[in-house]
Amino acid sequence: MEKIPSSIQPYLDEIAQCLWSKNASIMIGAGFSMNAKPMFENAKRFPSWQDLGNVFYEKVRGEEIKNAKYNFFDPLKLAYEVESNFGRPVLDSILRTNIPDSDYKPSELHQSLLSLPWTDVFTTNYDTLLERAAETVSERNYKVVVHKDNLVHSIPPRIVKLHGCFSASTPLIISEEDYRTYPQKFAPFVNTVQQTLLENTLCLIGFSGDDPNFLKWIGWIRDNLGAQNAPKIYLIGVLNLSTSQEKALAQYNITCVDMSVCEGVGDKDHQAGIKAFIDYCESRKDDETQKGWELSGQHSHSRFNTTSLPSDEEFHQELSELIQLWEGERCAYPNWLVAPNELRLKLWAYTKHWSEIFNTKISISTDVLKDFVYEFLWRKEKSLLPIFDNEVEHVLSAIEPDFSDEGTCDERTLFISLALLRYYREEGKREDWQSFFAKITKKSNGELHADYLTYEKALFLLVDSKSAELTNLLSKWSAGNSSAIWMYRKASILAEINKLMDAQDTLEKALIKTRRKINAVTSINDYANVSLESYILVLLTNVSRAISFKSGDWSSKSKPEYVERLNDLRQYQCNPWQEIQLLELEIKHEPAPLQSISVVNGFDIGSQTTTHHFSAEHIEVLNAFRFLRFFEDAGLPFSLPHINIAVTGANNAIKRVAKYSPFWSMSTMLRTQDKKSTELIFTRESLSDFDANFVDSLAKRYIELLNTFLNEETSLYEYGSVLPEALSRLCCKATLSVRDELLNLVLKIYSNKPSRMRFQSIDKLVKRLINSFSDNEIIERIQKITEIAFYVVANDGKEVDQFSCPNPFNFFLGMAGDRDKSENLGIKLSSDKIRVFLVALESERKEVRQNACITLMTLNSLDLLNKNQVRSLLSKLQAYQDQYGLPENTGYYKFAFIDLFGSKSGVEKGVRQFLVESSPLIQAKTSNPKSYTVSGTSDPYTNELIGSSKSINWTNEELHLFANKLINWWQSDSVVFQKYEKESDFLGEMRRRFTLFVDALDVIVVQNDLVEYKRAISQIESEFRDIGFNYLDLKAATLHYLNHNESQLIQEIEEALSTFEEREVMDAFWALNRLLTGNGDINIKYYDVLGTFIKFSRGQYLTNAFQVALNVVRAERFVTNSELEKSVLNSLALAAKEFKNLKFEENLAVKETSARLACELWHHYKKLDCDTPPIIDTWMQISKSENEFAEIKNQWKE
Repeated sequence: MEKIPSSIQPYLDEIAQCLWSKNASIMIGAGFSMNAKPMFENAKRFPSWQDLGNVFYEKVRGEEIKNAKYNFFDPLKLAYEVESNFGRPVLDSILRTNIPDSDYKPSELHQSLLSLPWTDVFTTNYDTLLERAAETVSERNYKVVVHKDNLVHSIPPRIVKLHGCFSASTPLIISEEDYRTYPQKFAPFVNTVQQTLLENTLCLIGFSGDDPNFLKWIGWIRDNLGAQNAPKIYLIGVLNLSTSQEKALAQYNITCVDMSVCEGVGDKDHQAGIKAFIDYCESRKDDETQKGWELSGQHSHSRFNTTSLPSDEEFHQELSELIQLWEGERCAYPNWLVAPNELRLKLWAYTKHWSEIFNTKISISTDVLKDFVYEFLWRKEKSLLPIFDNEVEHVLSAIEPDFSDEGTCDERTLFISLALLRYYREEGKREDWQSFFAKITKKSNGELHADYLTYEKALFLLVDSKSAELTNLLSKWSAGNSSAIWMYRKASILAEINKLMDAQDTLEKALIKTRRKINAVTSINDYANVSLESYILVLLTNVSRAISFKSGDWSSKSKPEYVERLNDLRQYQCNPWQEIQLLELEIKHEPAPLQSISVVNGFDIGSQTTTHHFSAEHIEVLNAFRFLRFFEDAGLPFSLPHINIAVTGANNAIKRVAKYSPFWSMSTMLRTQDKKSTELIFTRESLSDFDANFVDSLAKRYIELLNTFLNEETSLYEYGSVLPEALSRLCCKATLSVRDELLNLVLKIYSNKPSRMRFQSIDKLVKRLINSFSDNEIIERIQKITEIAFYVVANDGKEVDQFSCPNPFNFFLGMAGDRDKSENLGIKLSSDKIRVFLVALESERKEVRQNACITLMTLNSLDLLNKNQVRSLLSKLQAYQDQYGLPENTGYYKFAFIDLFGSKSGVEKGVRQFLVESSPLIQAKTSNPKSYTVSGTSDPYTNELIGSSKSINWTNEELHLFANKLINWWQSDSVVFQKYEKESDFLGEMRRRFTLFVDALDVIVVQNDLVEYKRAISQIESEFRDIGFNYLDLKAATLHYLNHNESQLIQEIEEALSTFEEREVMDAFWALNRLLTGNGDINIKYYDVLGTFIKFSRGQYLTNAFQVALNVVRAERFVTNSELEKSVLNSLALAAKEFKNLKFEENLAVKETSARLACELWHHYKKLDCDTPPIIDTWMQISKSENEFAEIKNQWKE
């Protein structure tokens, strides 16, 4: 071809090199469609963006615009106006009418462009020219991807229709709103392009510098990868860009290759420019051979997978040919520390089908089996994949004969043995690892194999958290006398365990040694040293920055010479940061479930396309394994002090593998030192699969590690940041003895004055641990719990942080007991400790006084204080009084002290005075009604009013005063309910404040039959109905007071329940609860309504319905041999098997309420002295199961 000008030849050479190395992708814009051939004369030409803008303008404004520049009339905004005014179908119709897809056919330019070996072809065009051209291209088999859901099952080369297609029912991306929401709605497309950019060079053809598609895509790329990490992109064509435009594009790392400078092209012949580009790329085919590693797809599938199995002789022949091929490829491997991503994927694609051998019984000779296992595991490790459980037996069989003689093992046996040790380590098979390590150590070839085994032992001690042993091993490991690779491996572990100075020193020495080897050769064909250098530079940079950060120097940056050298090493496909980004990108999204069938809705009503996916691989999980394995193979920690290298990626990997490799996930959790890792591993669903013995073993290990950490002994990691959260979750499945160990640990933590920096989630540990005990178990441990609470108030509350180390008594308020039971259990509290609490009651610090009060009040309710201590409690409660003479800063409502002090004290008088002089908070009357404090609870005044009404007989004057306060409150604040949107945060807060409003009206007005307020309450009822707030509950409370039609109320409750709208359903349940548990006669239809809902609920709102039934049983109003009873028992049977339509957590909530209801029914039947239904006995067994969650077990109280 004609000579290419020197100004653009270097760019074209780089593109051609990437293209023929199969590391180039292309994105095609609307301009390229203008090269299509018309099928007849006078065919409508393809429109420009300005042409489309004009059409949209005329549609919306009803007039033509002549000579208007579309950038003044943004076509994307105009498209949105069309959609807003005429609807989406009209907008799509305009596009189909004005883009003459069917009037044109692909040109030779389309065919020759697609004949080039692009990894992927992306297009923003709606037309089908590329798809039709691909049908005539024999060199490439393109798969067309139109739906985002089909991306996961597709493999390159692909034609990816990013913005929709005329041939499919997918949305056509055209309006401003389409582009705004695209990164969220079509994240798979954005991620795929992003991944391509990380792996490949991207060429853009058919775009102008101000093309909206072009501008949006480069913006998204910059947003996702950041300005510093944006990869190089080439914009190719006859561009006619100004100098300022080129400079602006350069900011996005976009290189402009203007083909107009080529001979015979000029600044107007776009077709000639593209043809010159394609011709030059084709001319470079013979010169550009793939540099690196050739892999053959021959024998990628075994005849073993077919229905007609080969004979043993045929199979052995095929296996021998395969082993020979694999051996050749292994020997040709250029020794990257980690193989590049594209080659890893290709390697596994050519290998994975042979894993079926491990599921068969075909007899294979020992020698052939060993050769196969060796080559297979080598390829698997290079693909960053672990040994799977079904492969272990064959792997052991392959090397078993080598352990029967006295000789040393060969390299193949060592490699297989190390792979097996790694499997045992990853899966937490501790005893298997130790046993096999001892065997291979005896068979190893002394110094030749010493570094391999030392490194594997170091990794084992790392995941086993053996700090002292690991430190001792590393100090004795003379890796400095070995090759640079072992120096690097040693340094990577030193860095991870925070021996940063030692790691830095070792890395610098390894870098010198590596560079000497690189400089000793004239040409580089073996990439071992250049690859190692790239990873040394990455780790050394991070270690040096971590050292600077620890010393307080936050300005530390990467050394420019390191950055420059890393860029140079990319020519050898050595790019650690790119590999990390690619691996992270694959697991960045929320995990998708493995689907064997996917269904996509078609454009025509009712039409669907069903696709069957026959691959048995769970890509999500494999990608997560690859991520975790990469960091070990690359020798990189997930984090260093103040530096997050890949914690987010590790957490995303944990999400995917926790179910399949729990131990590996847990060891990764410790290595990330990130609490979020704990939350991802120990979910309720994952814990449900763990038996109590496994939970106990984990909890004991974590307790041991935290004890070591507490004792200031050498620890590998900051265990205080992750293990309390883990233990807080494990205690719901741990046995009682282990929970006692946890209680001792909590006491030890409190006594050590823990800092919030060293320990996190202690508050969750205490809360969940206390909640895991039954009432009886708490009483039995009250001495230990009191000792823990002691540190919260000791030294005037200065021993521990009150927020991170809460008072355990906060989590079982209101529990009652009796002295006889306490004496029988031998409970005797320390008088000295009680004295400290009593002294703390007089503290000037509000939180100290509150904690002392909560502790002493609870101990008193459990009848564990003697008479002198109670007298002292009453006296010291009065140390701080409010204006009404009532104890203040106690953490209790004022009415709580009425019964404690007795009716003869001044407390009742003080409470009366407080309620007379106070009022609910009226938001509308505050200085700024739009500003509010989030309380999250009911208004305190209503709590005080309802609570004190149980102990005080109000005067008629007081009742009227309270009634007026309540009604005035609503009348003032009802405007807030009418003014704000139903789902606003403000309105949610107001709803919570009025939670007990109906109860307060019931207690004050209805139960005392204050007839003067009937009209006002009737008006409130009407307003409640209009705004959808507790209308049925209020109507139920005033059923007889306002003489409501009972049949109508029942009908309204049924209608509300049938909506399955949360607010309406809950209102109906509150109404039913009030009607079924109140005083007086009960209409049998209320039972029927509740029973019918329970019968047909299938899990939805069943917890709420069961709670109503539970309250009915407790109120001794449950009717046996009724429809309600049948419905309850049937639904309890369904709940025992779990509801398939509910999520795991929802089923768990149903299970907890079911156990509580079943226990109440058990007591009910015992009291009636009648037979217990079998399902009740079933729930007793469920609740007493050793492997059940503590919260469910504790519902059964005998």
